[in-house]
Parts: sequence; C-alpha cells; structure tokens
Amino acid sequence: MTSAIATEVKKSIELWSEEIDPIAQGYAKQQYWQLAIDTATMVPQDAPNYSTVQTLMSQWRGKL
Repeated sequence: MTSAIATEVKKSIELWSEEIDPIAQGYAKQQYWQLAIDTATMVPQDAPNYSTVQTLMSQWRGKL
C-alpha cells in the first residue's frame, strides 16, 4: 500500500470508529447492553478510541 493510501485508510478507520462509539453509547443509554457491546466490538484495536470503548464495554458487561 502506498503511503497516501495507508494514510487515507487510517483516517477512514479513525472517523468510522468515532461514529461507532456514540451509536454504542446510545444503545447503552437505552439499556440495550448487549447491543451496545456488540456495536462497540466493531471498533478496531488500532483505533484511537479503542481503550475508551473497551472500558465502556467492561462497564456494560457488568450490567448484563
């Protein structure tokens, strides 16, 4: 992959991950714990918000 393409892919993953997080949190606010967890698992490990999402998922699992 060329550097420009790699940069574009990385940016797309970051944007996508930032969109997934509030969707998952919206499900959690409605107490759809499993749906929130399932949605949050779509955030890839190399995303900047991965650790935050993992923390949230841990909290949500405690509510199941």
